[in-house]
Amino acid sequence: MNKIENEKQSHETDRKKRENYFKEREERYKREIKREREEWDKQKLQEKMRREEEDKKRREKEQRDWDEFNQRLKQERRRMEREKEDIQSKHEEEENKMKMIWRD
Repeated sequence: MNKIENEKQSHETDRKKRENYFKEREERYKREIKREREEWDKQKLQEKMRREEEDKKRREKEQRDWDEFNQRLKQERRRMEREKEDIQSKHEEEENKMKMIWRD
């Protein structure tokens, strides 16, 4: 009976060792999966932040470009308005000269 008990105990010990081995292996696997997931999430977040920063810079540049364009447009309109006023003024002067000439 002692031999059977020893074999049974040995078998049980081996079974527990295998079970512990697989539990440890499973835990290592879970930790590795968790670590990979965290790394993936970190990379994903970094990529998102990078894209957001690029988008922000692009929008700021577009806004500066539009502001610059609008400023040039306003300047051009003022210049054209001054030219128009100058032409009208010269035209009025010419009209007045003509009126003076025709009066005399």
